[in-house]
Amino acid sequence: MPRLVRQSTPALVILVILAFVAGCDPRSDPIIPRGAGFQQAANGELLIWFGEPCRDVVEVELGFRRDSDDKQPLTYVLRAPGYIPSTELPAVAPSRGSGITSLRGLTLGSPVPGLRAESPLPAQFDWRDFYSVELLVKTSGGQGATYLITQDLTKESKDHPGEFYVQDQGWFDKGAFTKADGGDFKAICSSINPPS
Repeated sequence: MPRLVRQSTPALVILVILAFVAGCDPRSDPIIPRGAGFQQAANGELLIWFGEPCRDVVEVELGFRRDSDDKQPLTYVLRAPGYIPSTELPAVAPSRGSGITSLRGLTLGSPVPGLRAESPLPAQFDWRDFYSVELLVKTSGGQGATYLITQDLTKESKDHPGEFYVQDQGWFDKGAFTKADGGDFKAICSSINPPS
């Protein structure tokens, strides 16, 4: 047994060195979480603000989970007319110009010019009845995702009028969000906007 350990030690050392070198590659992009601002309006509506505008948006998907183990979230999809999601693997990217030009955010349940709801929200729907909201934005340049634990927003929103909550980052007004963008988090579409 000791001989086996001795023989595998050089291989283990090589793997550790390779992992260290790969992790320190200055050309590699650090993994920075994506963020969007969530706000509970005075009337209970959920407002979502993307920070910088998302360009050429083909689809916005919101998934509502009842608890952390919920395997079948209630899904609400807003889609650009004419955009048909790829069924091929790997997925075929949407062609440029197939989405709406610019989207800064939305109010849950309200119409979004240029996008249509693929299925309506159920009657008496209240996002606050759910444990989390998952947000996925698709553009012709890629897709970005973030999420919200609803109680993190609702329990403190009265103390932060006019501010947006970014999951795991805290509360920001729009100016503060813009200043923080690119530090501990990036706006949800910052890496997926197609080139102008």
